[in-house]
Amino acid sequence: LREGESCHSQCNLDSVNDGPFTVLVSAGGDCPAWCGTGQCCSNIDWYRGVDGCELAEGVGTAVCGHWKQPHPLPTDFRLPLPRGTIPTPRIPVPEPQVPAWAPFWIADYNFTLRNEISVDDVGSGALPSGGGRPWTTREMALVRDLLLREIRLSGRGRDAISGARLLRLAFHDCLRYEDGSGGCDGCLEWESMGAVLGGDNGRVEDREWPDHTRRQSNNGLQEAVRFLQYLYTLDLGYSYDSGCWQTPATISGATLLAGPIEVRSTEQCFDLCRNTSGCEQFTVPQLPFDDPDGFWGRSVVGCRLFDGGGSVRQLTRGRLIAGRVQCAAGTQSWSLQSRNKSRADLWAFAALVAVEEGIARHNWACDGDRRGPHNGPIQCIQREGEDGCKIKPSRPLYFRTGRKDCTTTADAPYKADKREYHPDEHFNGTMAVKFMESEFGFSGRETVAIMGAHTMGRFHQRQSAHKYVWTTDFQAFNNQYYRNVAGKPDWWFDDDECTKVGDAWGHKGEAIWIAKMNQAFRTGAPVQWIQKKVVCPNCADRSYERGGRNPQRLAKDRDCCLNDVPQGAQCRPDGRGANGSAAADRDDDYSDGCEYSHFIFGRDETALSVDMGLMYKFDVDRFGFPSGCPGLASFYPSAGRWSDYTCGIDGRPWFEDPSLAFDDPNLRRVTNNSWTARACPMDCPLQDYRYPGDCETLSEHFLRFADDQAAWIEEFFPALEKMIANGYAPDELVVSHPAWGINDLPTPPLPQKPPDCFVDDVIGDDYIPKTAPLKIDGSTNRDWLLVLAWVFALVLVMFIVLLAICWCSYRRGNGAAVWRLCMPAQRVPKPEEEAVAVSASRLRSPTYPHVKIEKV
Repeated sequence: LREGESCHSQCNLDSVNDGPFTVLVSAGGDCPAWCGTGQCCSNIDWYRGVDGCELAEGVGTAVCGHWKQPHPLPTDFRLPLPRGTIPTPRIPVPEPQVPAWAPFWIADYNFTLRNEISVDDVGSGALPSGGGRPWTTREMALVRDLLLREIRLSGRGRDAISGARLLRLAFHDCLRYEDGSGGCDGCLEWESMGAVLGGDNGRVEDREWPDHTRRQSNNGLQEAVRFLQYLYTLDLGYSYDSGCWQTPATISGATLLAGPIEVRSTEQCFDLCRNTSGCEQFTVPQLPFDDPDGFWGRSVVGCRLFDGGGSVRQLTRGRLIAGRVQCAAGTQSWSLQSRNKSRADLWAFAALVAVEEGIARHNWACDGDRRGPHNGPIQCIQREGEDGCKIKPSRPLYFRTGRKDCTTTADAPYKADKREYHPDEHFNGTMAVKFMESEFGFSGRETVAIMGAHTMGRFHQRQSAHKYVWTTDFQAFNNQYYRNVAGKPDWWFDDDECTKVGDAWGHKGEAIWIAKMNQAFRTGAPVQWIQKKVVCPNCADRSYERGGRNPQRLAKDRDCCLNDVPQGAQCRPDGRGANGSAAADRDDDYSDGCEYSHFIFGRDETALSVDMGLMYKFDVDRFGFPSGCPGLASFYPSAGRWSDYTCGIDGRPWFEDPSLAFDDPNLRRVTNNSWTARACPMDCPLQDYRYPGDCETLSEHFLRFADDQAAWIEEFFPALEKMIANGYAPDELVVSHPAWGINDLPTPPLPQKPPDCFVDDVIGDDYIPKTAPLKIDGSTNRDWLLVLAWVFALVLVMFIVLLAICWCSYRRGNGAAVWRLCMPAQRVPKPEEEAVAVSASRLRSPTYPHVKIEKV
């Protein structure tokens, strides 16, 4: 019907979204009143993946036509509610006192440790289970140093092998396969590894992929895997363990034979020296691991070759490696592989080292050392210089060994030939708990605790289509992840001076969460959440002068920072209020003004649905789009890209006449209501799901960790240890660190004190929460509800039967005694009461209509 005819106005494309959301882009599709069996579509509808417009590519203006060719629906990733079968852990208690001589951290080990434990002390040969052999302190120290050197070379622009990647690798390594087997086995499914989004034009946000092609993978971990395989097979005996290679060090007193020569690895420099006549020594700066299959590029440095004169001289700092071609006589060749360590144990060890390094970076920044002693990336943390800033756990992270490597027919020993069961980043809170429950044996509380690992790391758009960071201090390990997601007021950092940007009078900025589309797939998926903060522009650094901004918003920022700013204020305050008052108490419009909601440009703090769902309650469809929150009414597949689109872009609301200057009195907003005044927040309610047997909801745990960093770290450590032991019974793994605990530390750890909301069940050693439903012999809540219902029904039936017997006996005239048993005895009135009753009844009769009876 009306094929090829215009249908824009006839199908009301401009008013698809009613109410305050009418400014959003329109959507085509079915329009039976005008197009009959066809659809009203244009090219923009095809681009946005509007259902029914799959064939409308290149259609300039909306016309009727047969444009429908439905794509296959994506696989439904959504999960049911958790079963509630995992006991909620009790509050940890302090571990035994660490001996005075013993190292607490893995970072504390060194080669001259007086009480070093030998290979024989921890057992020689493989474990009975066939897992990897235990590690000595010397082995841990050697491998730790090599890991840290690589981690400390990573930065914002190059982090293929960072602490965050190594921690992420440990999680993905411990996923089970789709057949239910597996766990931590030193292997990854290799499908989609190295895949780069962007297509021919290099644009990720181009909606070029059908939604049903989206699936989870281990993409982005290939460089970390190959680096760890390099360490696993590296001859440590003929390199760092024997002193043949030293760092930081240099060659003194020798003759330079050649150099600098461009090389891409230490091994390449070593080979050059070995194949050059007269060369016995070399120096080369440490390079980031060179993965030939990665897209991070290759670095080159200068290799210098020397004769056999002089000596190796240690340096106090730097990254120069000095090496000899021939090691001392008697040097033994060995590697982790040759000593029967498992690759899976190495991957777990790397994750522990990464966490320790992240904690160290955070603690250095607490003291004001933002780069740390190794000149790392600047860490701007919220509590710098404050009491309680540092992380001081009561016990160390345990490194247990004995994991088994997978057996595979793939072309590399670390490539699994089975498909893994991956979580989806669009899970909501209960789905996340369900996955961790079934795949890792986690309770709701443990799930919230382990998710704090996201405090380290950043997104990579060309690998996952997601952008930006979870936290701006993404290489430090702290509880900032929880503070961000929970929307705690905090400083806004957007420069390398760590300028604490807040509202006009220096209060921390209010947080506003919205949802956005990253537009790699037709509908606009995948979905990511992004935080705005209600703060001034950064008037100290003038970062608002960056390019690409709306000229009127830029002019307003300048005006806010440079004109009529009160003494002591960061910018000109909005609204009316006393000096020193918070914006929340006087600013009635977060979408405009000097104190307005905006992103940290280029370093936006973001989250995934799987993060947000533990704090907020919302539904999610099979495309990954959240719903069920008032602020998400206009956010759905193929709609506007941002859930706050009604509020404008970059602090610039939509105006009826956008050509007017920012200070023109004739400016009128397209939409101005109570929601836009609050910067169009998503307004999702708090997550109220309570895992069976737990004392608190998911959001209550989340808020507790946001407010109490020490409480979180005490629960994160055992959760991490449980995660990297997935697939193993407690007696299959043995403690390699802490070394002082090898012979006297029980496995699993000591019993834990129950929290206040638990009561002793008296019968056994377990504890039952005060809020827990009645359970006996493991029966579920539903079982006991059924039992109570049956008991009530039985009592009711017995009462009815007894009543029927009494009534029948009474009617027959021979059951007065039974009837008296069935009915309660009646009180016999006194004589004077009978007289009063008789008099009153007479007065009520029609014979005395004029008499009024009053109670005295």
